[in-house]
Amino acid sequence: MKPTIFFVAYGGAHINAVIPLYNELSKRGHQCSILALTSAYAVARDSGITALQVKDFASLWDSSYVSFGEALAKNHHSYDKGIEIDESIAYLGVSFGNLANIIGEHEAWEQYRRCGLNAFCPKDFAKKVLSVVKPSVVIATTSPRMEKAFLQAAHSFNIPSICLVELFGILEESWLSRPDNGMYTIVSRNDTQARLVAAGRDLDNVLLFGSPLFDYINDNAAIISSKCWRSINNISETEIVVLLIDQPEPAQPLLMQNIYNQLHSICEKHGYRLVVRLHPSCSSLDNYYFHSTTLVSRQNSELPSLIHACDLGIVISSTVGWELLLANKPTICLNISQYSKYVRYGSGDGAVSLSDLNNLETEMTRLLCPSDPRNYELESERLRLLKPGGAANRIADFIENNVL
Repeated sequence: MKPTIFFVAYGGAHINAVIPLYNELSKRGHQCSILALTSAYAVARDSGITALQVKDFASLWDSSYVSFGEALAKNHHSYDKGIEIDESIAYLGVSFGNLANIIGEHEAWEQYRRCGLNAFCPKDFAKKVLSVVKPSVVIATTSPRMEKAFLQAAHSFNIPSICLVELFGILEESWLSRPDNGMYTIVSRNDTQARLVAAGRDLDNVLLFGSPLFDYINDNAAIISSKCWRSINNISETEIVVLLIDQPEPAQPLLMQNIYNQLHSICEKHGYRLVVRLHPSCSSLDNYYFHSTTLVSRQNSELPSLIHACDLGIVISSTVGWELLLANKPTICLNISQYSKYVRYGSGDGAVSLSDLNNLETEMTRLLCPSDPRNYELESERLRLLKPGGAANRIADFIENNVL
């Protein structure tokens, strides 16, 4: 039987946002499939989902994709990310081939040199896939490139589509504001909904349902697993755990190392335990030397435990910052990144926004001081946020009642 509901997602927060919805719709008897892009495939597989990959559809494209993909894979394939080389060749090759068919091979290489992988949006390839799959609904998240291509292809075929916006959607606003990037857009924040409506989307099509990415936060299993995580790592209930969320910083390749070094010194001075959560797809810290007292997390399944186990979170622009806040964890957002203009964690969300690393120790000390009156105000703001949980159910209800 052909799948009725077709998901497309990259790794990291993107695949973690769609898996709960996939599971909920499957539980309700719908035929669902996921095209798991790049590092998303391993996450889907580890979640018990038999996912599709680009290589499963590459034969729909002409054979030129192989030479294009092999050339690009020399720069973009990582053998340590759980992605097979033939998948990288297919993914990169059809993406480049789609662009070359539109503007010519020479100009496609020039555009790639200027824009990198962001030069690609393989809509024609996506249309070929949808012609074979014939879904009733297409669901993706905010990513550019192939996720965006599938939403646009669905629009071309008048197939209903849904775009799940994990958080702010500021960086992606130029395409989220377009009706061909999801017939319906589902958001987690009031300000995101207001911004997209102001940018031209119909209020009835921008729905404040929350994200399935955050459904686990109030799950008792995650809270229990955090206690197990502390026990396994020999961390007592009274020890302070500081969680640093890593992210790629191409414009400042040493930024994460500088933050880590400073945090390590602060934690050593005060007797805190430092945990570094590496980014799932790429990291400037991957090959960095960590001090023996630092715990390093690479497993996708560990994140819920870390969220609940930590006493303080340090983020830059990651969606994990929102997870920390929804879990009522004191959080510092470092506004020192090329991406900082696209994030708005602040006091209104119960976070501390910091633009100078020289003030990091002071702010950490204040947030970890139970008697500091500011902490009561910040906690009150965190408790006012849209309560996590039930987003997958709400979205599934909407799909059944309004889309299918």
